[in-house]
Amino acid sequence: MANSTVYHLGGADGEQFITKRKTGWIPLTDMSRNTTIRRLNARYLSPEVITAKIYANGDTLSAIWQSPTGQIEANKNANGTDKLDSDGVKLPKYKSLLVGRRANNIMVEISTASTSATAIEISKLEIEVDG
Repeated sequence: MANSTVYHLGGADGEQFITKRKTGWIPLTDMSRNTTIRRLNARYLSPEVITAKIYANGDTLSAIWQSPTGQIEANKNANGTDKLDSDGVKLPKYKSLLVGRRANNIMVEISTASTSATAIEISKLEIEVDG
């Protein structure tokens, strides 16, 4: 029997990485008409700014909507405690962003910049549309 070696592969302290997740294509209506996308709602806990993009109608290269820089702001500190605003009030765990674009199918992408934070949690992501 040959000798074997087992190596433990784990993240190094302070290792930087980028988080990016995409949905598949989500049909909003039949292909004969477009639907208005009203809002993107997220319930989250994050020590980092989160960027959201929405792609439409099979185009994976050009997003029809992207949250402005810092719009889904960090609401946790790196040590896991709640982040406070200038008045000492906890930042909300829920964000609702106005989209106002038309599409018949969409793909949503959520990402962060390069970070060493591992405590990013998105517990709910909703898209409001007109029927």
